[in-house]
Amino acid sequence: MHRGASSALSRSGVLPVLLAAVLCAAAPIRAQTPDPGLEGLEGLERARVLAELTLRDRDQDAAAALAWGREALAILERVPEPRIRVDVTAEMAWAEMVLGNYDEAVRLGQAAREEAAAAGYPQGEARAINSLGVIARRRGDAATTLVHFVETLALRRAADDSAGIAMALNNLGFVYSTDLGDFDRSLEHHLEAMRIRERLGRPADLALSLNDIGVLYQSLGELDQAQEYLERALELRREHDIPLRVAGTLSNLGEVMLARDDAAGALGHFRTAMAIRQDAGEPTSIAASHLHIGQALTRLGRLGEAEASLQRALAMAEELGETRSLARIHQALGQLEFRSGRHDLAEHHLLRAAGLADGMGARHLVAEMYDMLADVREASGDAAGALQAHRRFKAAADEVLDEDKARRFASLEARYQAERREREIEALRHDQTVRELELARQRLLRDLMALAGGGLVVLGVLFQRRRASSAREVNRRLEVMARTDPLTGLDNRRAFVEKAEEERARMQRSGRPASVILGDVDHFKVFNDRHGHAVGDEVLRHVARLLADAVREQDTVARWGGEEFVFLLPETSAEGAAVVAEKLRTTISGAPTEAGDAVVSLTMTFGVAAARPDASVDAWILAADEALYEGKAAGRDRVEVGRRATRAPLGGALLLALMAGSVPGAAQEALRPHAPDSLAAADYARAESFLAAAAGPRVTGSVDGVTWLPDGRFWYRTTRPDGPRVYIVDPAARERRALLDPVRLADALSAAAAGHRGAALLGAALPKSHRHNPTARALGGRLARLP
Repeated sequence: MHRGASSALSRSGVLPVLLAAVLCAAAPIRAQTPDPGLEGLEGLERARVLAELTLRDRDQDAAAALAWGREALAILERVPEPRIRVDVTAEMAWAEMVLGNYDEAVRLGQAAREEAAAAGYPQGEARAINSLGVIARRRGDAATTLVHFVETLALRRAADDSAGIAMALNNLGFVYSTDLGDFDRSLEHHLEAMRIRERLGRPADLALSLNDIGVLYQSLGELDQAQEYLERALELRREHDIPLRVAGTLSNLGEVMLARDDAAGALGHFRTAMAIRQDAGEPTSIAASHLHIGQALTRLGRLGEAEASLQRALAMAEELGETRSLARIHQALGQLEFRSGRHDLAEHHLLRAAGLADGMGARHLVAEMYDMLADVREASGDAAGALQAHRRFKAAADEVLDEDKARRFASLEARYQAERREREIEALRHDQTVRELELARQRLLRDLMALAGGGLVVLGVLFQRRRASSAREVNRRLEVMARTDPLTGLDNRRAFVEKAEEERARMQRSGRPASVILGDVDHFKVFNDRHGHAVGDEVLRHVARLLADAVREQDTVARWGGEEFVFLLPETSAEGAAVVAEKLRTTISGAPTEAGDAVVSLTMTFGVAAARPDASVDAWILAADEALYEGKAAGRDRVEVGRRATRAPLGGALLLALMAGSVPGAAQEALRPHAPDSLAAADYARAESFLAAAAGPRVTGSVDGVTWLPDGRFWYRTTRPDGPRVYIVDPAARERRALLDPVRLADALSAAAAGHRGAALLGAALPKSHRHNPTARALGGRLARLP
């Protein structure tokens, strides 16, 4: 149930920009704008120069490119030259796409393609088809994009155009990763493109591959590999490429640093990229730099500067009319205002972003905005508004899932057909004539036009997918089983701890709150004894369903063990978590449960604790458990809010070590002064009696209030508000294993170790039996070096 929304947000802003940059790179970008030098030129010579000018200006001044192209076509009406005409028409199609005139762009692209085929000009045909692919992608038609790019690759291979092959592989790599989620195949294409460019010895093209592979690794969250590839790309681009591409790689490196929580380093890269882009006067990339700088400044807490940068980005994007950029900028402003505590302004920007995203049909962006809006309204105390926003988020998210399924199915059909035909064309290249290749291309086009009715293709796709993914599916199922409670289907303890650690890391980055709820079914053991374990298991499954349905999608609910359930609520204060816990309590108490032939009413008690990012997950659970115990002691069927989870004190770790018998007697007196005052002498007396009894022979009788049984277990009596209780403890099976766990000791000591001589002694005194454990070994070595 937990979503890693923050990481998705950090990457989603850069990838569309990068795609545009890469897919636009079908031809080299010139470092300088030469003087047209058309004076005195006539006929084909003038048409050739005009064709070069059309290519040069198609991205930065599309209107000028169209003017050059129209003049060239007018000349070619009088002096025909099919290849120049194809090149000019294809670049005019690109310029119309830049201006947003997609229908006209498609018309020109199709005309260029047909003329190239008639003229026997495969390079021109590949250029035209590539343009059609980019146009289709900008329209959001991933299946058509894939078909065009695969056909482009087949034509480039047939012509032995190595540079064109590398570019086609590059474009296919992005489609596989961003539209199909097939990262293995994407990386395969990018690496093949890189090998070709290495062989060609073109440093600028090689830098493009390195940059693209770095971005792919970034999207996978593999930040070390991403940084390595991007730094190599930057080195090559600084020496061999144009400044605008240097700026692009600097921005990508900045994104990686931001993902590493190095906002200061990211800011330096973003500002260097901004200076380069301002020198080039490229407005779209300048607006992107303002956005990146604003995001980095927000992370650094320099909110005034961040707002100024984001407002500049907003003004430029409004002037350019870039709807997607406007949505992202309003989203960043909403995040900034939320962090500033100005909830009304945060809501304004997020609603504006949601409206823009809705107008584009970008349902995933709509879902993001309403998810954030729910948090804003909850923080401002508007529970009804938060619920409304959450419902809008859920509706948009469901639509995204439906759209994604349809898009992926269509794309898989396209990929199957296109790649099958690509292999046919590749075979023809070796032993057939150019005429036979042209016939194969025409068959490919006809087949792709009939793709929607290809029922056999669907079976082929399903068979191919099943065979290719069988091993992966087995591994996935094993991984799910390892993280799922087999009785209830909820996350198990392992999965919960992993997600809690991720949330703890996010809290350390953002400073946003989180809370933990621990719930226990009241009198369940009595219920189990009366009705039997089979009925008890069914009741636990019923309770699990009710609890899971009662929390938000971003919350995590897991079975902690037995009849205990644990909840992790991101971005929720203890007060807010108490409201959620009360809702859970009333949900359970208000839902009669079938127990065999009878209908019974259950109740649950809940303990709530706020978490601190510098506390361990164990400390979070301990605080919630203490609150839960207080609720049980106060009569059950209630919610208790406990103390805020804090760092485990050094004295607590020492007591654990003393009770586990892991500290030699000579070190005990040195350790004792470092314990907090809250540990009474009686606690130490009990710890030492425990140590003596556990270390020596088994005894029977009472030692310091602890009664030992012949089998090694012991019991002691306590008095609680709800009456006296007797606790029977098996030290071999419970206390010693838990308290001697080196990972828990390491976690308990890590925050309090610095400056404590006693901690150093404890680290050195870890038992030899645990020195094979890397955590214990590292802890012992680190603490032993303290003064």
